[in-house]
Amino acid sequence: MAHDPAPSADIIENVVSFFGYAGYEVRDNERRGFIKPDVYAVKEGTGVKQKPHEIYCIVKRDIGQVLNGCRDLFCLKAAHGRDADYALILPNVSEYDLIEWLTGPEIWYYEIKKEAFLLWISDLHRKGVTSLLGCPVDESINNYFTNPAASGFDAYISQKLNRRFMEEEGF
Repeated sequence: MAHDPAPSADIIENVVSFFGYAGYEVRDNERRGFIKPDVYAVKEGTGVKQKPHEIYCIVKRDIGQVLNGCRDLFCLKAAHGRDADYALILPNVSEYDLIEWLTGPEIWYYEIKKEAFLLWISDLHRKGVTSLLGCPVDESINNYFTNPAASGFDAYISQKLNRRFMEEEGF
């Protein structure tokens, strides 16, 4: 069985820096279950019922590894529960390729939404993180994303799929 290559240290360093700006503490996390997250961040007193809010992150190098990343997030969610956020983080990737992957024959967009996974881009050029899909439980983190206009990406994908289904049904 082939393994995905390790995520770039630059990507992880950028994500760790982002969490620092957003008031999160990045902690070492022991493997629990089958997967150890690439980044584990905690912010005290902002989660459900004022418990610490946790974000488990899996970092992948390219779109070809996204499905494996989703599998890893699913395993983390099974081990750690539903109160935390689970983010798949990619480097700058082709927007076209990402749209094709999300809306292609398998339509992975709905699976990601069903699991409430977050899809983020670690933008090394802007030295920040951009949120493309999903809404974190801790809404204050939204103030720290580098490209607020990208929040429309989620709605764009949804509309694209709705148009496609309407055309297929003859509307």
